This record gives sequence, C-alpha cells and structure tokens, in this order.
Amino acid sequence: MSLVLKGSFPSKIYHSKCLPVTLKPTIAEAPKGIFGPVLKFKNFYRLHDNRADVFHGEFISLKFYPSAHFVSLFRKTNPAFTVKSMMSKSFSDNAGSYIKNYYAKQKSAVPSNYAVWRRKVKLLVQDPFFEEWTNLDGRKGVEQNSLINPEEQIPLVESYNRTTPKGMAKDGYYEFLIQKYPDNVQDNIALQNEVRRAVGVVANLDWGKFLNEKLPALRINPKYIHKVVFKKRTPETWVEKANKKLNIAHLNKYLIRSDIPLKLIKLKKKKST
Repeated sequence: MSLVLKGSFPSKIYHSKCLPVTLKPTIAEAPKGIFGPVLKFKNFYRLHDNRADVFHGEFISLKFYPSAHFVSLFRKTNPAFTVKSMMSKSFSDNAGSYIKNYYAKQKSAVPSNYAVWRRKVKLLVQDPFFEEWTNLDGRKGVEQNSLINPEEQIPLVESYNRTTPKGMAKDGYYEFLIQKYPDNVQDNIALQNEVRRAVGVVANLDWGKFLNEKLPALRINPKYIHKVVFKKRTPETWVEKANKKLNIAHLNKYLIRSDIPLKLIKLKKKKST
C-alpha cells in the first residue's frame, strides 16, 4: 500500500513562528531528522521492524527505512537521520576510570540522560554520515527518484532498482542506535568509520532481497474453499505491509493534537482502462 502526505489544517504554532513545514523534504547542507511527534508515535506503539536492520557494529547499529515507509515520509530532509541512545548503556560499562569516577558521584550514570553526551554523539555521527552519503552520489539518487510519479504505481522494488542502483547512496530515514559510547579520540574515529561503513552497506543493498517482495499469504478455511473466488494477488514488500498495518486515522489524529499541519492519506490506485 502506498501512502502520501498532504497539507492538513492551519497550524497556529508553525504559522506564528514561521517554521517551514514542507510536503516534500529537501536536500540540505546538513541532514535533519523526522518530525518529533511521529517518532514518539512510532516508539510508543513499537512500530519497529527487524527487517530494517542493516548494520551492527561495536559502537553503532543502523535501521534503514526506505522513502516509501510511512515513517520516512515525515523526514525533514533528503536523507533524514536520528541518533538514539540505548537507555541500558551506562558509563560503567566501558568508560575510562576518570569518567567512571566522575559520573559515579552524579545522579545518573547513563549517558543518554545528559544533553551534552547526546549532542556529542549526534555530531560524531552527522558529519561522516552526510559526507559518505554525498560521496556515494546520494544527491543524484534523490534527483532521479523525484522524477518518478508515485501515481504511476510502479512496483516498489522496480522503482528502487531503476533510480538507485547498487553502490549509490539511498534516500530514506537512517536510524542510528548507539551501542557503546566513545571514551577517547580513537573511539571517536572508530565510531565515525562505522558510520561510513553503515552508509556503504545501505548503498550496496540488493533491493529485491532487502524489501523481500512476496505474494500476500492466503488464509482460507478449508471448509469454505469451494466458495472462495481467487483474485489476482500483487507482490508486497515489508514496507508496503508496514504501511497497510498502520492505523492512518489514529496517526492523523496524533498529528492534529501535536499541531503538525500534515495528513497521511492512502494513495488510490488508478483503474486500468
């Protein structure tokens, strides 16, 4: 199932503060993230998918959501990224003696509870991420992908293979998870190298295998099989399945309460003539 964003209602907050809310993300000098309320919605209802896991290293892991995924539709830039800290990670796990002793005297020994550490790690990820994405012709991929009209209903796997071949950086939402906090300069370099490797892994994905396009399963009670009228089934990817499972009305209500002037709608298929 394909989804698109539309402008919704006059937003008091965004209009009064003149904050830009665009239906289509832009290629910026520095990548940004996803609208906060959408991330909260995703995390609160545990709308995660293991099939988005593409990289796991010593310092970071990466979940990649293609541009057609409902979460990725709310990205502010092409591409979008966020850095999430694992709440279970403590300074006592792998930090040096100075940091251990210092934070042992504080209220919390969890790095994600400190804004200074969250910002430090985000900056460590941001620069190598966008640098590697740009070096792998990410801008070219975005430009080619924008030429496709979603109303043409091109199959997802086919459209991705056509616009972003292997080796070209992919547009979408990159969700970095911090597995281990860097403790020194060498750790900082190692973390940034992992970020570059992760972007390269996404660039070299085999879209057919990654999107795992399959025919929808048939669930038929054998007792009534003689009454079933079999219809032609269209192959679906895990991205399309995730969009189909989403409660669109619930998310749109959440957007209204959060004063985000966007509305998610289901893209209607054109009738064949």
